[in-house]
Amino acid sequence: MTKTKVEQIADYALRARYEDLSAASKKQIPIHILDSLGCQIAALGATPIDVCRRQTREFGGGGHVPLIAGGYSNPVYAAFWHTALVRYVDAMDNIMAPTETAHTADNFGGVLTAAEIADASGKDLMLAVAVSWSIQSLLVEKANFMSKGFDHTAQLAYSIPAAAGKLMGWDTSTIANAIAMAVASDASFAGIRSKPLSEWKGLASAQSALGAFNGDVFSSRRYPRSVDDY
Repeated sequence: MTKTKVEQIADYALRARYEDLSAASKKQIPIHILDSLGCQIAALGATPIDVCRRQTREFGGGGHVPLIAGGYSNPVYAAFWHTALVRYVDAMDNIMAPTETAHTADNFGGVLTAAEIADASGKDLMLAVAVSWSIQSLLVEKANFMSKGFDHTAQLAYSIPAAAGKLMGWDTSTIANAIAMAVASDASFAGIRSKPLSEWKGLASAQSALGAFNGDVFSSRRYPRSVDDY
């Protein structure tokens, strides 16, 4: 039986091993991770970020995922918060294709959140970052989202669940279903890149990360039930 596209993406994520990374990747990925963490810290205190912080506190209460800047939230708003922090500062990590562009760092907030939930190692985090970047980059090159009127953040509905599911130890079917649910609900349109620009342009990736984590699938597997579990 021929596998669906989302099953093929899930298989790709599950096949990836740390040993598969090139020497150059093993050197550069930690640099990019530190860059993203630096962006998250630098964004703290900015007015739109303060608004996101209040929203995370109001709607993400009762969770146990530790947050950059302190406190805890549920997985959905932890992913939203961590992604908003990265994108507010980091505007220079573009990848380019003939008709498309995207920001690979948009994956980091969701991947970091899944790594926290799974209590992943540094190597696991590096590999998940590489997986998310690879999937997003292939979609930028091959899928032509923006030429069809979609925003480039729509690709995150594929790359974040695949990398996060790998960290969480899911099988092909579970990752494929997580991707399918995220893709079906994340209709992010390229109009937000048109002038006049609004602050939502910088928060669209955070919304995509929130959508990718939304639902029971991200709270039903290996999710700590109390702060003491960390």
